[in-house]
Amino acid sequence: MYKTSKELFKSEYVSYSRLSCYEQCPRQFKLRYLEGIPCPVGKAAQLGKAVHAIIASFLNDVGPDKTTICLDISDLREYTIPVCQELRQEGELTVFLNEYEIDPLLEGLVSLLPKIDYRSIVSIESETNFEVGEYKFKVITDLILRNSKGKFTVIDWKTGKPEYVDDSQIQMYALPLFEDTSISEIELIYAFLKYGDMRRFRMARHFVKNVSDEFINRVQRIEDDNNFLPKPSFLCRFCGVSNHCPEG
Repeated sequence: MYKTSKELFKSEYVSYSRLSCYEQCPRQFKLRYLEGIPCPVGKAAQLGKAVHAIIASFLNDVGPDKTTICLDISDLREYTIPVCQELRQEGELTVFLNEYEIDPLLEGLVSLLPKIDYRSIVSIESETNFEVGEYKFKVITDLILRNSKGKFTVIDWKTGKPEYVDDSQIQMYALPLFEDTSISEIELIYAFLKYGDMRRFRMARHFVKNVSDEFINRVQRIEDDNNFLPKPSFLCRFCGVSNHCPEG
């Protein structure tokens, strides 16, 4: 695969998941991204993927210009079976998920969406490639809206616990939007579906350089690491490549 992380980032891209993987455990990063050892996707991640896909399918059918979405849990349930069947056919879903696992997360969307100010949908599950300094970055953003004032709102659906969420993730998603020099500020929202709660803040243009510099520093810390030592923690039990790690 790759001898160094510099080769990886030069040939491919930087993503938030790659940065966070290294920071969680450098050895896991090396095994997954440099040595190319397949990492099985656990049930929690597959549940999150299914819920994201259900929401995306629903919003795509709503259409970009509908300014009011009348949402009921029954509206979302109609998408559960066909979306899960499609994911299973594509090999993205390999575990069994029942309505008792999915419904509470969809109910979170029902309670949260009316609290979000929007005028139109800009994009749903959109992939964006952009550059930060000399590095190529890739993000996939759950939802971008324009609010009633015509400004952008970036939303990231979360199916896990708020305490494990890093604000820099959604800041990365906002960076390519600031390439439009007319944008002075963007609202950022983490929507915690399981808890029916949100973390919302704003990112102004004058923070872009600081945020960009910090991401470059994080990439360079990985590039400077020649050892990729394991970092044992309770997270080891969820690591998909632990069989290849001396700490596993």
